[in-house]
Amino acid sequence: MKNVIKLQFRAFSFIFPLLFIFSCPLVASEDVTIGVLANRGRENALTSWQPLADYLSREIPDHIFKIQPIDFKEVFDVARDGKVDFILVNSGLYVQLEYNYGVRPIATLRARHGDSGISLFAGLIITRADRTDIRSFSDLKGKHFMAVDPDSLGGWLMAKRELMIQGIDPDRDFATLDFVGTHDGVVKEILSGKVDAGAVRFDTLGHMVEEHLIDLGTIRVIQGDRPKSNLNIIEKEFPFPHSTDIYPEWPMAKLLGTPDNLATKVAIALLKMSSQEEAAKRANIMGWDIARNYQPVHELYRELRLGPYRVIKNLRAIDVWQNYWPIIMSASAFLSILCIMLFILLHLRGRLVKANKEITHMAMHDPLTLLPNRRMFRFLAESAFAQAKREGWLVFFFLIDLDGFKAVNDTYGHESGDEVLRQVSRRLRYVMPNFNSNKDITQNFSSIEERKNADGSFRAEDHIARHGGDEFLSLLIHVTQKVHAEAIAQRIIDTIQNPIDIGGTQVSVGASIGISVFPNDGENFEELARTADLAMYDVKNSGKGTYKFYRKDLD
Repeated sequence: MKNVIKLQFRAFSFIFPLLFIFSCPLVASEDVTIGVLANRGRENALTSWQPLADYLSREIPDHIFKIQPIDFKEVFDVARDGKVDFILVNSGLYVQLEYNYGVRPIATLRARHGDSGISLFAGLIITRADRTDIRSFSDLKGKHFMAVDPDSLGGWLMAKRELMIQGIDPDRDFATLDFVGTHDGVVKEILSGKVDAGAVRFDTLGHMVEEHLIDLGTIRVIQGDRPKSNLNIIEKEFPFPHSTDIYPEWPMAKLLGTPDNLATKVAIALLKMSSQEEAAKRANIMGWDIARNYQPVHELYRELRLGPYRVIKNLRAIDVWQNYWPIIMSASAFLSILCIMLFILLHLRGRLVKANKEITHMAMHDPLTLLPNRRMFRFLAESAFAQAKREGWLVFFFLIDLDGFKAVNDTYGHESGDEVLRQVSRRLRYVMPNFNSNKDITQNFSSIEERKNADGSFRAEDHIARHGGDEFLSLLIHVTQKVHAEAIAQRIIDTIQNPIDIGGTQVSVGASIGISVFPNDGENFEELARTADLAMYDVKNSGKGTYKFYRKDLD
């Protein structure tokens, strides 16, 4: 009995501490503070961003997240003293914090615009819609201007840079320049008439309209006439009214002392946030993107000589060399190699383009006469037929067969035959000058009157091609009368039958031409080639050396 009691006591003494341990939390939750720029007031910041803290607390249960609103003047003190773990500020303040305190972006906010989201933003310069005296940037000279804060990127610095590009010095050309602290405040002061114009973020007006604070018709945006872009950001990525260049949206950034593993968890939670989350709806965002490149913002600060770039104007070239000569030398060597490689690539590209043109030309042209071949002519013909069908005009299709060519070829040999074909093709180019428009082709006509009678003979839109063997094809476009086609056919026959000199020997060939008409005799290349061939053989059978139009009885 005593042994049983001892065993029960030992079991109880072992289990009791375990019950105590498991009845208490294993690890105490740690507080994580997110500093948020209160650009529209502290109360508004808490209302908008507290659901984000609640969302992160659920996604990362071993931490409790809370929001700490901070105004423009508190941002640097909070970051310097490490009073927050993460900080959500505008992109301009971020680049200064990055330079001074080593903060690093983990995600970029994707703002809501209707049913879409975008991680880019810009600035607006606005005035009242009834101000007929303010239409352009130049009209702002001598006016009372208001902005959000001297350090506000969307609420002033973007606009300041654009004004300076447009030739306006904000320090001298305004009657007054005041800062009210919030974007809403700028809009209200403009509508009240206390100031003439002002600068706000591009989405401020939309938010105020949704909250029924303003009527959008009472505000006019001054956009200017300069195309605006920044580095790899282009206008088509940002289809919203804007007066300034385009920049990446606010980043969520970790402070230097924030553990990387915690930052990774927060980044993952932000990237998977749905636009339907309460946190996204309350903040009026669509979620978060992978952190964007903030170099465009650095460029703005460098151009305005602000933040970390204030001392650039006092920097001497010798100082840069002494401090950065290894980097300069490495960069120079790299650029030299890059330029050499670029030169080689451009040279190879040029050769490739040239070779491609030559291959394409060979595929589309007859190697003996250099005229288009049947394949290219078919393409040109079908295009002409489609246009003629739309516009209701005729196309005359010529099939030209040489008379007496076989006798020349058999008597003098194939080389002489090839020379005959080359000379015939050159003569055809004069009649159909789409290949020799720079030459004086009028020499083939005996008089100006004859040239006038052959209306349409000298138009680059007509085509000539080698069909194969001793046959050629031609296409007459926009010929309005049959008599003009007859004049051209006769000109071809007269031109070809002139004697041809082959190494001192005079030979002669003739031409028989069959003509078909689109769309009367056929609606495609094959049909017109067949009907023209029938007409050509009718010429052959009736004595050669002339032309005939296709007739249905030839079938």
